Amino acid sequence: MDFNYSWGVTVTVEFPLYDSAGKALTTGASFAAGDVKIIKDGGASGNTSNLPTHEGDGMYSLVLTATETQAGRISVAVNDQTATELWLSMGLVGTVDGDYQGAVWYDTGAANTGTVVGVNGIPSNPINAIADALTMAGTTNLRRIHILDGSVFTPASTATGIEFVGIGDQATCALNSQAYLFCKFVNVNVSGITIGDLFFADCSVSSLTSTSQLECWNCELLGTITLGGSGKFYDCQSINPAAGADAVFDLAQNNSDAVFRRFSGAIKLINMDATNNVDVEGTGDVEIDGTCVGGTVTIRGDMSYTDNSSGAVTIVTTAAGVNITQINGRTDVVATLERHLDIVEDVTITSGSTTTQLIAGGLTATTDDVYIDRVGIFVTGVAKGRGFFVTASNGTTDTLTVDLLPLGPGIGDRFLLLA
Repeated sequence: MDFNYSWGVTVTVEFPLYDSAGKALTTGASFAAGDVKIIKDGGASGNTSNLPTHEGDGMYSLVLTATETQAGRISVAVNDQTATELWLSMGLVGTVDGDYQGAVWYDTGAANTGTVVGVNGIPSNPINAIADALTMAGTTNLRRIHILDGSVFTPASTATGIEFVGIGDQATCALNSQAYLFCKFVNVNVSGITIGDLFFADCSVSSLTSTSQLECWNCELLGTITLGGSGKFYDCQSINPAAGADAVFDLAQNNSDAVFRRFSGAIKLINMDATNNVDVEGTGDVEIDGTCVGGTVTIRGDMSYTDNSSGAVTIVTTAAGVNITQINGRTDVVATLERHLDIVEDVTITSGSTTTQLIAGGLTATTDDVYIDRVGIFVTGVAKGRGFFVTASNGTTDTLTVDLLPLGPGIGDRFLLLA
């Protein structure tokens, strides 16, 4: 009889027992030490920790412990050792559940090594050697390695097209100058020297030297990051334990571009020359170090900057506001907006007013009813934030008749009279 189990997980195996004639299920089987033997991975047989229990109607169950299931293959022999056999002997053959769930599993704290498919690197039996995990990724054609519970790994060989995903606590990887080509890291604290194009997401990137292309999404950046190729940083932020310290970007080896989008925090650029172009957009500060002797830095959004290059670096700033004309090219709309803004009047209450009549100074029109249908809003006083419509106006007394205000304004209260 066959059954499945997970590596290192207690399993209950159910099986029938037939009487010695083999014609009917037996309900009265009793067991003694030595009646049930287990063989793991073809090794020596030994007594099981538990003996079977009758569940009813000739069906029995045997509990195999977590230690007993630490094997890629299990055989269990159930024999009646009495002089007069009361039931027929039978065998149970177990196959480990080899479902990788889309990834090879790695855990520094695991006791398992090896590269047996279906046994090593499964969720219930992770591997503790990164070299074995890479071998398993190649053998199974799984291009993802799950790094469990804050495990630490240091590459000792090359890899191509592998995704390293920290599961649970953030994993830690020192890249160790290995050629990791087109690899992706997710939820990993990475540092060291890397060879090859790399992609980081939700990572902490610190004291890193990249010799090729580097792309980061939603990463924390700290220490000095040396760019040997172009760098792209999206939704990243600088985090440094040293108070006031920046994330430092060294462009000494870089003859390409560095782009920051929606960046938050402080950036320090060092060793720029004429081959370098840096484009920064976000919120925070940019410091251009005195080691920079050329290149261009474009600063967008709500970023301030300090230029210590004595003008050697060309700085291009882009206003954070919106250029309305550039939205759709409608200069007529813009002109209309400008005209409306030009005729906004800032008015102050100069005499006792009510909820329906405002006596104000500063009105520019002297003709009656010229302000009908204009909109006003109080910006100070007890009616601050309240708006109104003008229904009539007297150019001689500077009196506006308005629809009902909830509160009567006081002398000195100000309102804006809009177009």
